[in-house]
Amino acid sequence: MKTYEIYEEAQAAIQQLDPVPTIMNEHRKVISQDPLLISTPDRKYKNNGWNNWEEYLGQEKKDPRLTSTPQKKYKNNGWNGWEEYLGKEKKDHYDNYEEARTAVQQLKPVPTTGLEYQEVYKQDPRLISTPQKKYKNNGWNNWEEYLGKEKKDPLLTSTPQKKYKNNGWNNWDEYLGLEKKDHYDNYEEARTAVQQ
Repeated sequence: MKTYEIYEEAQAAIQQLDPVPTIMNEHRKVISQDPLLISTPDRKYKNNGWNNWEEYLGQEKKDPRLTSTPQKKYKNNGWNGWEEYLGKEKKDHYDNYEEARTAVQQLKPVPTTGLEYQEVYKQDPRLISTPQKKYKNNGWNNWEEYLGKEKKDPLLTSTPQKKYKNNGWNNWDEYLGLEKKDHYDNYEEARTAVQQ
């Protein structure tokens, strides 16, 4: 894979992205705009100009005494989250599991899996990306329940491959009563078919 070989070239290219990333996580979301940028510049340029993420992203600290990991430094000494630390308004997420669960049903389209939920939850700014963590001790059971997709039979498990691993489990096709796929028996046949 071709990348910027010189640190300064990569650093200049970062400033051309839209939006220009200011933190590492933003960087990873926008680097696809330039195929020569990589997700691990700290490794690539370790011995070739790399100092830290702030410098690389053009976000030098205003005060050299500020730590880049305040959540660790002040964990037991006043830390209350990024919103408070940065002086931003705290997001008003649903505190109640049932309210969040009801709100999910208003999304368009209504998600039926955790993956679909990740694609649409931002339609409601009060929903969060990790409801299984937020509501772990406050109503959370599983994704099916949260998404309002109750199982047809309450005795069915959502993980039959684990439950029946040593008791008759073969594969999903058999379990769901689907016709077994006839795959190529060997690598060479499959490879030849793929390349045609």
